Amino acid sequence: MVNDVQAWLNAPSTNFGWLLRGVENTATNAKRFDTRENPDSNVRPFLTVNYTPTVAVKDHPSRPAVFALHENFPNPFAASSFNPQTLLRYELPQRANVKLVIYNLLGEKIRTLVDAPEAAGLKQISWDGANDAGEKAASGVYLYRLEAGAFTATRKLMFIR
Repeated sequence: MVNDVQAWLNAPSTNFGWLLRGVENTATNAKRFDTRENPDSNVRPFLTVNYTPTVAVKDHPSRPAVFALHENFPNPFAASSFNPQTLLRYELPQRANVKLVIYNLLGEKIRTLVDAPEAAGLKQISWDGANDAGEKAASGVYLYRLEAGAFTATRKLMFIR
């Protein structure tokens, strides 16, 4: 379980959860799991996580070492899903003027998500598939581009409407 949780932290897009199954022909081996709303606390699920953070010796341990633009999550994302948005994450090792823009494959700007100076750190912003006018974009492949100081990176994402 520890390895699974660590893998999910390292790569959230690989988190598909667990399927728990007991030996169903032996009554003492199967366990009933219910929702957290069940009035019987004996059958409510619970999770206990013991986490010990790794401590590294750096000048600024909470500050990223390099500029980075990560893969969005989830990718693809759908407007009709339970959570119709995708998260875009990036890292700034120092304060920088940041510009994060969504483009279609023709290079036309769809939406400016960030256009401001930002402090160093790990950043994340969500996009719901809307353009600057608030209208939902068409299904397809889009590019998101991060400009932070002299750093520039572009990645692609899929939007399903």
